Amino acid sequence: MDHLTDYVKWMGNVPFDGGPGDVDAMVLCYLSYADLSPALGAGEEMTLREAVERTEEKGGISCMIVTDDPLFPERVRLIASGRRFGDLTVSGYTDEHDGDAGLQFCAMVFRAPAWSFIAFRGTDQTLAGWKEDFMMSFTAMPSQIRAAEYAGERIGGGAWYIGGHSKGGNLALYAASVLDAERQERLEKVYLLDSPGLCREALEGTDIRMDGVRDRIVRIIPEYDVVGSLFAPDTAREIIVRSDASGLMQHDMATWGVDHGALLTAEKRDPMSVLLDD
Repeated sequence: MDHLTDYVKWMGNVPFDGGPGDVDAMVLCYLSYADLSPALGAGEEMTLREAVERTEEKGGISCMIVTDDPLFPERVRLIASGRRFGDLTVSGYTDEHDGDAGLQFCAMVFRAPAWSFIAFRGTDQTLAGWKEDFMMSFTAMPSQIRAAEYAGERIGGGAWYIGGHSKGGNLALYAASVLDAERQERLEKVYLLDSPGLCREALEGTDIRMDGVRDRIVRIIPEYDVVGSLFAPDTAREIIVRSDASGLMQHDMATWGVDHGALLTAEKRDPMSVLLDD
């Protein structure tokens, strides 16, 4: 089975012709787990290639995924080395933590000449990140509010995409759902990569306008899906992707299958994950 790395090897020097596809979105959300703070300060903008090179010079690439992936730095270097992704500019990098408030928030903007993509990071290794995961079921998370502010401050002219993996996709969904109508119209797609939806009871009183973005949501889940089925949103497009990992380890995007430049899809979810969800 081919994976994200194979796609980057095939397409790494092919420039974008239009907006990002589903696998491109997966690559950009994967990059959100890279700690680029050594290279990108407040207000700075540079190509992804430059950001990765500078980060390497200042100590190397740190992986902020909960389950540390030893191949992560190698994959990031590969992604940044080609024209397709390396020529994208990165800006708006922010990585915020507040243990008392339970805030763990990281986001960045990737830009091509014709479009921009906001990628929100999922849960990292901090206690604040795990605290927010539990808060999701009974109240608005601080990072959801921060994500809405972040998207509202940046989305302007041109075509915009927004997304994330795991909690990152939840932040993207929340931010997209509370944007004003004018900014919602700027959104081309909202990518939820094995991401929980929104708990309506916990967000009672929040001005959520999901109807304005529902037909733009792309929900991607693995066959053995647990995380992405929590508060699963009603979306116009759902993709079930095959994975060569077992059980809950399918949550890792690096295990998802790619076939001829597209996601390798499955017809239905694993029966055991459906049972567990029930």
